[in-house]
Amino acid sequence: MEKGGVLSRRCFRYVSEMNDPFLTTETDGLPSVENQQTLRASAFAFAKGQHVPVLLGPVLEGLNVQPGKLYVDATLGGGGHAKAILERILPTGKLIGLDQDALVLAETTQAMAQWLEQNEPHAPSNAFLACHSNFKHLPQQLQALGISQITGGLLLDLGVSSFQLDRAERGFSFSKPAPLDMRMDRSQPLTAADVVNTYSEQALIQVFSQYGEARFSKTIARRVVAYRQTQGAFSTTTQLADLVQAVYAQHGLTDRQRGGGRSKSKKPGVSAVPKHPATQIFQAIRMVVNQELDVLEALLQTLPALLAPGARLAVISFHSLEDRLVKRFLRDESRAYEAGCKNALFGDPVGQAHFRCLTAKPIVASEDEQRQNPRSRSAKLRIAERTNRA
Repeated sequence: MEKGGVLSRRCFRYVSEMNDPFLTTETDGLPSVENQQTLRASAFAFAKGQHVPVLLGPVLEGLNVQPGKLYVDATLGGGGHAKAILERILPTGKLIGLDQDALVLAETTQAMAQWLEQNEPHAPSNAFLACHSNFKHLPQQLQALGISQITGGLLLDLGVSSFQLDRAERGFSFSKPAPLDMRMDRSQPLTAADVVNTYSEQALIQVFSQYGEARFSKTIARRVVAYRQTQGAFSTTTQLADLVQAVYAQHGLTDRQRGGGRSKSKKPGVSAVPKHPATQIFQAIRMVVNQELDVLEALLQTLPALLAPGARLAVISFHSLEDRLVKRFLRDESRAYEAGCKNALFGDPVGQAHFRCLTAKPIVASEDEQRQNPRSRSAKLRIAERTNRA
């Protein structure tokens, strides 16, 4: 197991790498005293159901959640999906939750512990286990816990969490001036400021165009470099957002338009939600800082060994590049190839499919969910089931 201590409580155990400034340096994994008010507020929001998980119903149905089995939420976040899974698998099932963000993990584990104490007081002490880890290390985490395979299902809810977006100081949003950070794991060295202030013009063009699929990537990159040369390094999120907005304005687009204007919904009755022109740029930088595509591909390669036959995989993506990667993986793994055929994505010889894809097209949020939770508008859910192939 990675470095850290184990905290035993009545209804859960918490395993954490103690390397985040939010937490104390002691091995108990408890938040520092000055952050107790934040945790109490988070626990209250959790208990009142104020954290709204995306596509909850389809996720639970897709995972075929059943008592007595082991499930893993590899992107724990605010714990909305995890709580709903626990409600359905207790008292005989178990849930493991992973998150690389120590602050989010501390908040959610405390909220989950309080919920278990109030609603499931007789739950076993190992019913819920939270681990501070990037999901690319899931195989090592399971091995350290003595677990050979996941018998129930694995959930991946990709991208940034609502908890991270709502905290301006983390630098994921530009609603308020904040440091250019964007690290999900704050022990990692690379920050958004490093990308914006040190990458060359060509490197920035690649980031903005490849990961953000943004318009005017070349112009924005050129302006970023010119700003650094004349005014010094970028220090806040709003400085960068204002620069991007100015580029769009120069091309005759209003301050809330991107491309053809509003973010359009294809469903009647669903309000179109305007996007700030800097949204795609921030998304691109965030994906580079956290190596999001790399870690996703690394995990996908391990899935055949991690999931037991009959176990389900559910992946929620919010970015076309992530969804494309998952789609290709499931497409290739769901096909039965002739003997000696090579897997198109990972080069693995296959004769029989590892997975049976259960969603020919991705599941998207309903009109009602998009109205109630605008962040769900770009969510895509894909589901697959592990076959009997060794």
